[in-house]
Amino acid sequence: MSDANGLASWQSTSSLPGFLSNGTSIGNIPYWNGTSWITNSSNLFNNGSNIGIGTTGPYRALDVRGDIAQGMWLDNIPNRRIGVMNNSLQVAGMEIENTTLGGNYSQKLHLLTHHIGASTDRRLTIDEDGNVGIGIQNPSNKLSVQGDAAITGFVSSNALSTGNIVVTPGGSTTTTYLNSKAINTINLTATTIATLPTGSITTNTIVSPNISSSKFKVSEIWNNAQGVPATSSFTCGGGTLMLNISAMAYQITGIPSTLTIQVLIDGLFVTNLKGFASQNSSQIPLSSNFKVITGLSAGTHTIQLVTVAPTLMDSNSYTSASILELPF
Repeated sequence: MSDANGLASWQSTSSLPGFLSNGTSIGNIPYWNGTSWITNSSNLFNNGSNIGIGTTGPYRALDVRGDIAQGMWLDNIPNRRIGVMNNSLQVAGMEIENTTLGGNYSQKLHLLTHHIGASTDRRLTIDEDGNVGIGIQNPSNKLSVQGDAAITGFVSSNALSTGNIVVTPGGSTTTTYLNSKAINTINLTATTIATLPTGSITTNTIVSPNISSSKFKVSEIWNNAQGVPATSSFTCGGGTLMLNISAMAYQITGIPSTLTIQVLIDGLFVTNLKGFASQNSSQIPLSSNFKVITGLSAGTHTIQLVTVAPTLMDSNSYTSASILELPF
């Protein structure tokens, strides 16, 4: 610059408005505060390789010490993303989606992964209410899983009852409880008595020291009843029955004969007890029978024994029978 007489002089630009002054520390990035350049701020720092925000020692290409905001929740931004892109398409990373739940903007979180040549998609979602979906973008439960799930540890519940473990086969509107077609192996461990749910249960193996159910019970029919026992009754819930019965009988024909006692339930034949008698008036035990019975409806049923000639029973003939009902 020069004075009125044309004499030239020089002045440092650092003292002039709008010109940058020398910084005081290596890496500080200056900013304009509206009046002058601020050169001694360490909010934004460049060490030549990495950028730091809130730190003068960044360890990565971008190192931020503090919160990162992607706008306000009321901003009209449909999606906010951090991750790996393919041009304008995000293929992996995190996505915050704005939704109009409740009439106002709400947010749900998606995690995306990318399998090259196969697929890229939202794999895990946490919705506006905290429900987690794996393979489901609109989960309706605390955890909703679309597809198979393998668990090597225990699944525990403090209220194990009907509806706590539910399997809905794909494409079906029918809910099946503990169905072995959908679950290969289930281990139920109960520290107290566990009550099985009502309805249909299909499984390969149930192992527990204490299981009670309206369909899992033993009914004693006769216990050493003398002679032809009177018709008795029992109730069942419509499950599978296992009849265990034994009896004694004799004959007086004078020739060896096969003795037969028929077992009837509700007046219908179920099974036979048989034995071979070679002597007269000699009590013999008939073969005990362990019969599986299916198809009975829930309710009360009658059971009776009918001797087939030449089979006889008297006060020296004894009969015992019990029925075990299983919950399937």
